[in-house]
Amino acid sequence: MGKTGSGRPLKIAGIVADVITLAVFLFCFCIAAVSLSLKTAASPLGVTIGVVQSPSMEASGIYVGDFMLIKRRDSYEKGDVIAFYRIPSFYDGRAEDVNLSGVPIWVHEIIEIRTDALGRKAYLTKGSSNLFDDSAYVPIDFVLGKAEKMPGFISRFLGFACSRQGLILLVVVPCGILLFYLAFELVSELTRENEK
Repeated sequence: MGKTGSGRPLKIAGIVADVITLAVFLFCFCIAAVSLSLKTAASPLGVTIGVVQSPSMEASGIYVGDFMLIKRRDSYEKGDVIAFYRIPSFYDGRAEDVNLSGVPIWVHEIIEIRTDALGRKAYLTKGSSNLFDDSAYVPIDFVLGKAEKMPGFISRFLGFACSRQGLILLVVVPCGILLFYLAFELVSELTRENEK
């Protein structure tokens, strides 16, 4: 009876440790996924996260370092803030025929809409802090999606999480602790087996 009672707290501690391990793993996976999505423009889910790198939209309250949630839509309206590939010399063709890796992505507001020679919706954009428009109509297939500013506390957290210090503190350190814990558990289990 005594042995069963003393083994129960160890079993509960093991379950708690497993739950914490799973939580740390999922958290690390989420941070890694966010970091990866910042490096790639396209997302299979139609949602991307981007970081503002220019002051061109400050008049609209969108500042350098703000995180934007970019959602793909079938169409966009005047006044929408969109993220798009800035490559005007290729706008007369189709996006699928262009290598878009490394092409700058801009986040500006739609000020005018028209239909281009290929029958696509095309959008004239402008940074709200800029004096002039962007001087080229962006075809819809070069648009990543409608961009919406994420709340300040989420932007700050993601900014920290994707920094070198954040990755160390939020991914490397928990994974190191997890590794140490698992090694300790393994040694303890092997010791118990040897004692038997």
